Amino acid sequence: MVKTIKQQRNRASVKVLMADSDSYIRQAFSNALSTEGYRDIRTLSRLSVLRDVLIAAVPDLLILDSEMPDGDAIRLVREVRNGQLGRNPFVPIILTVWDSDGISIDEAVNSGVDLILAKPLAPAQLFSRIDALVAERKPFVVTADYIGPDRRERISPNDENSFEVPNTLRDKVSGTPIDEAALNAHIETTLKEINSSRLQQGSLQLACQVEVLIRAFSAGKVGKSTRQHLGRIITSTEDIVMRVQNTEFEQLKGLCESLINVARDVYRRPKKADPKQVDLMRPLSQSILVSTKPDLKSQLRAEEIENMVSNYAARVRSRIPSTSSDDNAASA
Repeated sequence: MVKTIKQQRNRASVKVLMADSDSYIRQAFSNALSTEGYRDIRTLSRLSVLRDVLIAAVPDLLILDSEMPDGDAIRLVREVRNGQLGRNPFVPIILTVWDSDGISIDEAVNSGVDLILAKPLAPAQLFSRIDALVAERKPFVVTADYIGPDRRERISPNDENSFEVPNTLRDKVSGTPIDEAALNAHIETTLKEINSSRLQQGSLQLACQVEVLIRAFSAGKVGKSTRQHLGRIITSTEDIVMRVQNTEFEQLKGLCESLINVARDVYRRPKKADPKQVDLMRPLSQSILVSTKPDLKSQLRAEEIENMVSNYAARVRSRIPSTSSDDNAASA
């Protein structure tokens, strides 16, 4: 009982943002949160306003409905997690959904939310999930195209792509003093580490994408899907260009731009592409990979390439994010 009273007192300092287009739901959950000791609660009805608030304020918890009237809530979550919106990409995020079909849930999970709760939702369910985020929030995992809570059943303690991220919700509820300067430094350091990890994984993914493409050309398998594959290569390379900005890898922009130009040339007329241009994509992508992963040799052996492609194919078939659900909630 003492612990509960203490936690209720500490909850008063927790900054909660709730965005839902339904005024009744906003009021009901705001009242319910107040009974649990939360006092700093701001409710919003539009994503455009939420964007402005995230730029100006640093919440400790975001509760967001997936069906907002003026934008894409899933996209907003991705922007937060990628450090493109707001000052804390690691804020705990609970997404509420009416439509719990598989596609919607998969899209939500892959955005990087902490939890997905299906409506109609009882206040007690929301409180128990918030308490879980305080007690045992999962570490973040980083891949070439995902950043968010790690949903694997088994997590290696030495996984270099797993990160313990700042959790001001936990700190405030537990009564841990928060030093703003230290928090900002922690966020900045973690972002740099994550960016480096994503850069390495992105370059590995790019090399595998190029290798798969070259093998398809060699086998004469050039069809409608070829342009889609080339589009993914261009997107992956553009992402690397973005991530090398203001890093020790900034010199890779030239290699990346060369690869993008070649890929675009092949994209225009894939069936009449110059084989030399197609083959040129391999050394370009491998040079980018070797530069971002110094543990690799300057020349990759055939068996190394084979292992890379096999591992890449396995990762595509079995992505890290997965879903599980109960009667009224999908834990993400």
